[in-house]
Amino acid sequence: MKSFLTLITYCFFITSCDTNKIYFDLGRQSVISCNDKGIYRIYIKNDSTSEIYMLAWKESSQSAPKEINIIHVDNRYLITKGWQKSVIDANNFKLDSFSKYTVERAQGDAAAFKVNIETGFDTRVINAYPYSCE
Repeated sequence: MKSFLTLITYCFFITSCDTNKIYFDLGRQSVISCNDKGIYRIYIKNDSTSEIYMLAWKESSQSAPKEINIIHVDNRYLITKGWQKSVIDANNFKLDSFSKYTVERAQGDAAAFKVNIETGFDTRVINAYPYSCE
């Protein structure tokens, strides 16, 4: 009986947790969810300066999209910078040139997932890992 309850608990735990897995698509310049859940919050940390941005979905009446284009961030995301959380307008958001960043998705009861990206001279992402859901 004990092993049966352990098995049921394990199955419930596995099915109740979604993954936060994401990847970066270089062609679309977008962070993309590997599941059907929208991206409600991501953190983008400059690995050199430790500067951090948070992008948080602010539309409670609509589901968040499964993709965030970092060149043209949807203005329904609240963008904050630093630990004091200074608000940045979506039209003014851009990453630094020649920098490496860690993008982290942490939402729900699943473990956080990280993507590493690198920008070129024009602030576009030129390198990313992972670059697919596989």
